[in-house]
Amino acid sequence: MKKSKTNIVVLILLILAYAVLWFIQFTVSGRENSDAGQIMGIVGSAMENPEFPNQFKSQMGEVMGSIGKNFLHTDTSGASGIIAQFLSLVTVLLVITSKKAGFIASVVLNGANSIYTLIYGVIIRGNTGALPGVVIPIVCILTNTILFFYINKTVKMHEELNESYEQAIENNRIIQEKDEVLSYLAYYDRLTQMPNRHLFMDNLEGRVTNSEEHTVIYANIDNFRNINDTFGHSVGDELLVKFAQRIEGLCGEEIFSAKIGGDEFGFILPAEYKQNDIIDFIGKLQGVFGEAIELKGTRFSLTASFGAASFPADAGSSEDLFRCAETAMFAAKTNGKNQLCFYIAR
Repeated sequence: MKKSKTNIVVLILLILAYAVLWFIQFTVSGRENSDAGQIMGIVGSAMENPEFPNQFKSQMGEVMGSIGKNFLHTDTSGASGIIAQFLSLVTVLLVITSKKAGFIASVVLNGANSIYTLIYGVIIRGNTGALPGVVIPIVCILTNTILFFYINKTVKMHEELNESYEQAIENNRIIQEKDEVLSYLAYYDRLTQMPNRHLFMDNLEGRVTNSEEHTVIYANIDNFRNINDTFGHSVGDELLVKFAQRIEGLCGEEIFSAKIGGDEFGFILPAEYKQNDIIDFIGKLQGVFGEAIELKGTRFSLTASFGAASFPADAGSSEDLFRCAETAMFAAKTNGKNQLCFYIAR
């Protein structure tokens, strides 16, 4: 997850705002009290008069020093305190908007403010009334430190929650993909990608449930085991893939086809297919298996045996109908192979 970048423009603007407010604060706090200035002017003139008693000059000097410390640079309007609050607010905004960079800037600014006030206001000018101006920035630093760590902790928790959420989404996606793969493998043949026996029976059950008239064809390739034994299963698998491609091209969307066994295929023909239509379709299937396929220098031309059973004429359930078609196929095998047999009830 990408970390948020510091907004340099906001950081600079807040630092400038602090500097301006700081300048205004010390301008206000350094403004001379006009009454105190007038008093010191009058007293000074009087002390310069030769007639002024010498024994009082030292006492008046102390009084004038006290006036200079306590009144000459006094902010009588309270504006300095108000500006100090704005300074604190600016440093808080620095931490909130600029994170680590803002926190560092707030520490530097508050620290400089506190040191400057201590040296200039308290030590040089000897004004103990400026001590709050030393303490407040220090308190600000402590407050901003707590705020900074709290924000960091909150941001970290938010990032961890987002990461957990994204991980949960990714895990859910992986699980969903696995479910889709498992669902596909449950209903489709891995080798040929055709519907398998499970999906074939589901389709058949749906038609029986809806009382749709249809015919089931059970096809078995003749002597296919000899090819596996002689040329190997890899050649046999390639032949099955070729046959599957041809079958799907022949059936299209009108006839449902599936690979229901190792070398067996099933077909569901709609009610429009009557006996002659079924015979014509079987002729086309014989062409699919009989058309030569060349693999590794050998040409293969095969035959198949077919059994047909119709719903509801031959059976009233999907399982019984499938069994009737299989029985008819075995009858075709028994009678010489490479032919079609219709189921005949005994």
